[in-house]
Amino acid sequence: MTLGPWQGRDAVRLVFASLIVALTAISYGLEALGVSLVLGVAPVRLMVLVSAAIWAFFEGLALRKKAADFQESLAQATLVKDAARQESDSAREELRVMRQELDKVRKKPKDESALQVLSLLQQKGRFLDFVMDDVTKYPDAQIGAAARVVHQGCAQVVREYFDVKPVEGGTEGGTVTLDRNYDHERYRLVGRVTGEAPYRGRILHRGWLTTSMRLPERTTSGDHGRGQEVIAPAEVEVS
Repeated sequence: MTLGPWQGRDAVRLVFASLIVALTAISYGLEALGVSLVLGVAPVRLMVLVSAAIWAFFEGLALRKKAADFQESLAQATLVKDAARQESDSAREELRVMRQELDKVRKKPKDESALQVLSLLQQKGRFLDFVMDDVTKYPDAQIGAAARVVHQGCAQVVREYFDVKPVEGGTEGGTVTLDRNYDHERYRLVGRVTGEAPYRGRILHRGWLTTSMRLPERTTSGDHGRGQEVIAPAEVEVS
C-alpha cells in the first residue's frame, strides 16, 4: 500500500516525536542513575530540546501551508457548489416551463385543428349546412345557387389560411415521367402498374399540397375544456 504525502509526514512526525521523548527520558534516567557522559547530561538534553523546538517551528509552517491549501480547496468547493445551485435553479425553471407547455398540449383536444377548419368552412361558406342537408328535395337551380355560395366561402377560407399549390406542375391530360426516386407520397399510380420505375403516364389529377397553415387561435366563451367540440353554435333569435 502506498502512503500519501501527508500520511508519510505523519509517520516521520511520530518517529521524530518518539525519538525526542526517548532521548529526554534516557537523559533523565542517566542523570538519576548518576551515569556521567563525556559532555554531560545537560548538553544532551539541551540538544534534544533545541531539536524539538526546530521541529515544532517547521511543523507550524507545514500546518500553516496545509491550512492555506484547505482554505483554497474550500473556496473552490464553494464556487462549484454555487455554480451547481445556479444550474439546478435554471434546470428547475426550464422544467417548470416545459410542464406548463405540456399541460397546454394535454388540455387541447387532439382534433382541435380539424374542428377549427370545419368551423371556418361553416362560418364563411356554410359548408356543413350544404353537405349535411338532403339536397335531393331541391331543384337543380336552387342547389347550383347554394353551391356557388359554398364555393366562394370555402375558397376564401382556403386562400386565407392555407398556401395551396398543385403537386404536379403539368396540365391534366398531359404526360409525365416518374423516375426511380419519385415521391410515393406525392404521386399515386393507377391503371396497369407493372415492373419498376421509371414510369410514364397521363396526368389524371395534378394533386394538391400545402406549404403552410395559419389557423387563428380558437377560443371558447365557456368554461375551460367545455365547448371545444362545438363546430358552430346554434343561433337563437330572441323576440
